[in-house]
Amino acid sequence: MTVISPLRPDEIGAVAALERDIEGEMAAGPATLAARREMFPEGFLAARDGTGEIIGYLETCLWDLERPEYGSGPEFFRQRHHAAGAVLYIIFVGVEAAHRRRGVGSELLAAAISLAAGRAVHAVCRDEHLEFYRRAGFIRRSALPGFLPHGEFHLMEYPSLPGPGENSGQEK
Repeated sequence: MTVISPLRPDEIGAVAALERDIEGEMAAGPATLAARREMFPEGFLAARDGTGEIIGYLETCLWDLERPEYGSGPEFFRQRHHAAGAVLYIIFVGVEAAHRRRGVGSELLAAAISLAAGRAVHAVCRDEHLEFYRRAGFIRRSALPGFLPHGEFHLMEYPSLPGPGENSGQEK
């Protein structure tokens, strides 16, 4: 059984280790992760297994940017985050290798969507994660050339339900 709940401050080290396992040299360090958690504690979620061990996590912030930006360092997202933001932006989703393809990432995305409370939900993903987001109900809005120097990236959006007669805006 997986339990999703906000990350506690004393768990930053476990998340930093998991991020290093997933991202290698591109991983955010403990100071950056702590700053992201502090800016929006309810939006930094941990997935725990039945023993309470962290097996995945998801970071978010609130902002009004139409096109996501990326920058490193502890202050980057804190400078863009604001509580009244119209967009819940998913900064990162990570699941321990041994627990992938078991629904943990999908549970984290579902928790983020619930947290959005009527806001738009955006994420950026690499080519290899397009299907993961699509299975969760996200649609691809656009390519993001040059978003990061390595790989192809895409802006994904969780669509709000269109009103009668409205087009969903889904990319073909």
